[in-house]
Amino acid sequence: MKRQIGRLGAVAAACAGVALFGCVSAEAQVTEVKCAAITASGSSLQNLAQTELWTTTWTASGFEKAIKEQRCENSVAITYTATSSGKGLGEWGSKEGVLKLGEAGNGKEELDGFVGTDVGPEGSATTGQIGRMDEAGKNATENNSVTAVPVAQSAISVIVSLPVGCKVKKKTEKGRVENKPLEEEYNMDAIPFSELIDNVGIETTGCAAVPALQIRETASGTTAGFKRYMNDLEPAVYGPFTETAEKSESATEWPELANKQATGNKTGGELAKKVYETPGTIGYADLADARKAGFVGVTPIEHTNSKSEKYYSIVLTVNNGGFESTGEYVNPEVVSNGEANCSKAAYPEPTEVGPNIDWSIAKQGNSTTATAGVYPLCTLTFDVAWEHYSYVKGENAAKVAVVYTQKETNTVYNYLKWVVSSEGGQSLAALKTDHFAPLSAKIKLEAEKGITSKNIKF
Repeated sequence: MKRQIGRLGAVAAACAGVALFGCVSAEAQVTEVKCAAITASGSSLQNLAQTELWTTTWTASGFEKAIKEQRCENSVAITYTATSSGKGLGEWGSKEGVLKLGEAGNGKEELDGFVGTDVGPEGSATTGQIGRMDEAGKNATENNSVTAVPVAQSAISVIVSLPVGCKVKKKTEKGRVENKPLEEEYNMDAIPFSELIDNVGIETTGCAAVPALQIRETASGTTAGFKRYMNDLEPAVYGPFTETAEKSESATEWPELANKQATGNKTGGELAKKVYETPGTIGYADLADARKAGFVGVTPIEHTNSKSEKYYSIVLTVNNGGFESTGEYVNPEVVSNGEANCSKAAYPEPTEVGPNIDWSIAKQGNSTTATAGVYPLCTLTFDVAWEHYSYVKGENAAKVAVVYTQKETNTVYNYLKWVVSSEGGQSLAALKTDHFAPLSAKIKLEAEKGITSKNIKF
């Protein structure tokens, strides 16, 4: 990233002034289109999908399965680092309209090729997160834009570890949580375990403790999804769902009781691990992180932590009928294959994928409708790309100019095109067994249509 790319030989000569991906034959692109290694960061919800599924498959063979007319000729490494949605977007300028690189940010020597986020950046070409990122990525004379691309679905799970000595009578029954005490628990009402969790016969003796609430330390898309659901249950308590991840979804904007306990949970994986290893806690995490931390299902599992403490941990089923819980209790996981239970989730999504399109409105629209089989805590997750990679300029800690190359742009374009394709990232069986869910047919179609050489280019 410390150099500008030169001319592209025969391809550049034949396509002077024309976008690379739209100007050559399929045969020429297969032999001429080159790629280079890139980094990416952001959403911790995407971590397992990116690091253990998509990027590894892509590096090994995915580039060969990409859309043949526009694939990379060579396989290259893609390194994804889980931080948080808010931090990833912030490094691209969503907070202040400037790139956070080197001395201004986190000391990175490279510009991330794309950013993962569980809430699409909000705003327009001149307002909000989108407007600020556009400002950060423009050159001296021309404007730039960002494109949010939906890449998968995930179920946010409610996870709990009971206090030591808290007995469970029905070890084969599903643990479930009523919506009203769940919302009240995070809104500063001290609801003991014995009143919060239903259906497994938790005894009053030993279970009267109030859970230690676990939340993320900083802004995160998973937090945004959880708080959006809380707001669906009790509107106006947590703020409008359109507020950005830096605002209402950040740790400092939680009710005081939860905010005081936001320590040591920088990623969703860390939060899930803390709840699993700490009796007397409750939290939220995407299903993949919860399963990796040790949570194995919706029936109570007794285990022992490093302190030799024995206690029960449970993934709770959640009621989809709203605040008064008039619906049914639904498992976040499809039991048959481990997939996130989001195939029936509905999102009021925009009509297209493209530069400056606001996907922040795409929250689950049927979370409290009591519709049969609907898990109420599903979320889309997105990757964000620049429209014009050649416009973006950064500076590392040593004051050396850092820019994107044509080859790196090719990697972003082809990788994202592969991730959303039916013959690529959406078709991998492991996407389901790793506890994610593929995009719905409608949203996948919009994503495939949106990743074009017009919307993502050098």
